Amino acid sequence: MTQLLSEQPSELQEQIKLINQYQELTQLTEEWSNRKGTQQELRELRVNAVGLEATNRLEALDQENLQWNNKIDQYINKRNEVLNNNALSQQEKQQQLNKIKQQNFNAQELIRVDTYETMHDQGIALPK
Repeated sequence: MTQLLSEQPSELQEQIKLINQYQELTQLTEEWSNRKGTQQELRELRVNAVGLEATNRLEALDQENLQWNNKIDQYINKRNEVLNNNALSQQEKQQQLNKIKQQNFNAQELIRVDTYETMHDQGIALPK
């Protein structure tokens, strides 16, 4: 396999290397998650698999995802409160929800919010 890889053009070798790194990182991350490892363990396995720079980018992405998850969870909770408020008409509920959305989400995020609402309403677990 190594010989076959070495006979390929350098661009293809690099792509295969990246795919292998991604697959290794995915497997290691899944194993880490299953054993409920520490953040330090996650950082170490990432550094070993993809290097320090990529690890820093992954950690920044983790933070963005955490912030998004908190934001969407708060919205879903507010949405449930509005929808369960029997003192409001359907039109008033929709107006309040639209206002909450406009105050908390940008145009790009609103597309995601609609998807999360649909998933929530269908009983599908929201991605974390």
